[in-house]
Amino acid sequence: LLMGHVYEAFWVACLGLGTIALRYLPMGAGSCRDCIRGMWVWLYMWGIMGFMIREIVRFPDLNEEFPDELYRFPFWVNIPAHVAVWLSWILTAVHLWQFRAHRSSFVGAVGLVDRISDILLLPTTFGLLALHCTRIIPQAPKDLWNATATLDAAEMFESWALWSFQQLFIEYIASCSAHVHDDRLFKHFSANCQLGVKQYLIFIFASNSFEFVWRGVVDAHFPEFCRWVWGEETTCEEVFWRAEDHIVGALWYSCTIAIVAILRFEHAMTTELSPLRPKWKFWGAKVIVTIASVQRLGLWSLTLISLWTENFAWYLHAYLLCFETFLISIMHFCAYPEREFQANGPLAQAGAAMSRVVPTVYGRVGENGEGGQAEEGKASDAESPVGSDPGEVELKAVIEKE
Repeated sequence: LLMGHVYEAFWVACLGLGTIALRYLPMGAGSCRDCIRGMWVWLYMWGIMGFMIREIVRFPDLNEEFPDELYRFPFWVNIPAHVAVWLSWILTAVHLWQFRAHRSSFVGAVGLVDRISDILLLPTTFGLLALHCTRIIPQAPKDLWNATATLDAAEMFESWALWSFQQLFIEYIASCSAHVHDDRLFKHFSANCQLGVKQYLIFIFASNSFEFVWRGVVDAHFPEFCRWVWGEETTCEEVFWRAEDHIVGALWYSCTIAIVAILRFEHAMTTELSPLRPKWKFWGAKVIVTIASVQRLGLWSLTLISLWTENFAWYLHAYLLCFETFLISIMHFCAYPEREFQANGPLAQAGAAMSRVVPTVYGRVGENGEGGQAEEGKASDAESPVGSDPGEVELKAVIEKE
């Protein structure tokens, strides 16, 4: 029912939500679930490849030309954009493959690698959606809603990347900085910073969900509802454009709050975060949306002086994004280097710290009625060094007494 009316971004969003949900499957020792949880990023990459192949299959005839609104350029000008997006996909796959081995190095490293993977996937996702727009705008220049909604949906993935970026910093500090691990002030401060990013994440998903429903359901099947809401003869698209003026303004405020929350956290924890080079990582997560926002505003402003049409401004915006995502994929190798997970790297130390397990005393006794479990507890102590922490010393004394 929806396939003919809902745009490409909806299915890409479903792919993203479905694969990310696999990360939260219950863990089970030696079960197939653990294997599936570890494969989520590759399932997403294969899904993105499928959408990119679909764009190649649906590529128009090279001898065809754009309509008059787009100055009758030949369709073959989109070939460099396809090449750039495919190169971005390949670079992202290589980068993710470098992190593959570190997922199994420590239990705590799994979450850290997943956070970084969320950010590394951002350019490829943006590139795919932009590539889709370079095809649909020339084919249907009157239906700008399809293209703008597709590019708006890309911001959902950016908001999730910002959330993962913030979580990466908080988890790193909580695991590697002993003086803040149990600090109540740090917990409240980090919770407030998380709230600043969380409201942006919720707002982005809510606004895009509204657009999905309004275009794919209301406009497609109940167009009379829009006339009833507005009280005059109008289309659902016109109603949405009127509402979007308010939505965009609110999103700018929401995004500003999220950025301020991240910057305040980074500024307050400058010393603790210095091994991670936070500025490089911040721009690795945020630069794509910064470029997209400034570029969109600049290109649209030039339509006011009739330098080009609005249709061409949106096409050029999507076309340039294809190349910018390729450059950002290269930048990610500097911002998120794999060596940070190697021996003595900051993220390797964080993963090891998050993986430490405090020995547990079980109430089961041996078959002879005596403390059979105590021997097991002693053996685990011999394998696992116990520091000078009073709680660990007391726990070891209890084990020995058992």
